[in-house]
Amino acid sequence: MSAQLTMRRRVLAFLVVTAVTIPGAAVRAGDARFTIPYGPDLSHRVDIFMPSPPKPGQRRAAVIYFHGGGWTIGSRVLDHYIGRALSEMGYVGMLADYRLFPFVRFPAFVHDGARAVAWLRSNAARYGVAPDRIYLMGHSAGAHIAMLLALDPRYLHKAGVPMHAVRGAIGLAGPYTANPRSNLVFRPVFAGLANPQEARPISFVGNTGPRLLLLHGGADLLVPPRQAREMGRRYREAGGEARIRVYPGANHMDMVLAFSQSERWRYSVFNDVRKFVGAP
Repeated sequence: MSAQLTMRRRVLAFLVVTAVTIPGAAVRAGDARFTIPYGPDLSHRVDIFMPSPPKPGQRRAAVIYFHGGGWTIGSRVLDHYIGRALSEMGYVGMLADYRLFPFVRFPAFVHDGARAVAWLRSNAARYGVAPDRIYLMGHSAGAHIAMLLALDPRYLHKAGVPMHAVRGAIGLAGPYTANPRSNLVFRPVFAGLANPQEARPISFVGNTGPRLLLLHGGADLLVPPRQAREMGRRYREAGGEARIRVYPGANHMDMVLAFSQSERWRYSVFNDVRKFVGAP
């Protein structure tokens, strides 16, 4: 597949997500806060979705979601239906933007993710969040960010976040095993990286940490499902806990579209995430 065709398909998938989320914009659940800064850059913004306004002393599990888009495109505002789905489950859902290429290269966007986690812990009481019951979730490139945060302790340590604060990581169609410099489209994102292993989440499975939930479409042509299977197998062999589920017939975008109310009947992504995180 040519690099040009690959990019066309990514742009098409991006537009599909946009089209699907617009009709659901009128659906409201609980309490939501928008465009909250967590850092100095204009991309350092989060939207927060809560089941209800926070009460004094209330502590709920939180799920921080990082959007996909090949580290080059995407925005949290296109994924509000995911934030509403998380609040419907009873969790505090935080959708976090991060800096994108060509403005930054790896690992800047992973450090942004760590900064977002640190910000939520610092403001946990304000939003009724249990500071040591945070789950990370991402789609595609966002899953790559979430897994590196969960498994490579350097990022959270630099941000002042203890590793035990992250209880679990949920990857939706994530690239965990491939050499990021092997893809002509994304090679510039990782330019200057001396050791490509630093950008591969599977390289850090020896640092067994939180539980992992790896969800993937069996018909994913952008990121093969073997990456989830290999990641889960290696993590288990290292002594960690990993759940893997591959949905027959599902494509790359189905992993996020399955959070929308009209699409949940197709694949059990919504229920699988809720079961993994547990009681709010």
